[in-house]
Amino acid sequence: MGRPIDEKDLLMLQKNSVWMPKLSPLVANGVRAIGPQGNKSTTIYGVSSDYFDILNREIVSGDGFTEEDVKTARKVVSLVKP
Repeated sequence: MGRPIDEKDLLMLQKNSVWMPKLSPLVANGVRAIGPQGNKSTTIYGVSSDYFDILNREIVSGDGFTEEDVKTARKVVSLVKP
């Protein structure tokens, strides 16, 4: 297993990619969500704003976000259909 990519690697891939017009890093973390119906195991993903277009995911609740939101570390939650 290689090392994780960093922001420098991502920028190089975005700049030089011919066959991938959009790229998104992805960080996943298993968590326990607590709500009115009890506890549920789920996964939280950290992605770029291109993620939703890449996988053709529809936001069903919450806000979409922009690259500016990422740069300013704005806290945003977007729920998508699996």
